[in-house]
Amino acid sequence: MHDLILDSSILEAEARDFLPLQEKGRSARTACFDFSFGTGHLKLTYAAMAHRVVMTPDRIRISVPSIVNMEHFRQGMSVGGALRMALVKLRWAVISDRGILTACGEVNAELQGLSSGN
Repeated sequence: MHDLILDSSILEAEARDFLPLQEKGRSARTACFDFSFGTGHLKLTYAAMAHRVVMTPDRIRISVPSIVNMEHFRQGMSVGGALRMALVKLRWAVISDRGILTACGEVNAELQGLSSGN
């Protein structure tokens, strides 16, 4: 079984893809990771997010800050990368129903690190 299946929206992402989308007369939509637990499919999408993390029984949506350094993002998402490992831990935590909040915190910490350019 694969740990994650990265959608082309993740594989082909550029820094501008992580900026919020603003349409005239509407609230800004934030870049988000939409993560399906059962399949491990991860894609980049946009949504109006009242909270940084929204969880349903089959998926989680995590708001992603603007990413300053795409090289760090790609390293983090590569096999063995810190962000990828945090997402894999999140998936297995949800599947096993243990440590969900801790795993969410690890993913959030990795994403915040990307927004500061570190």
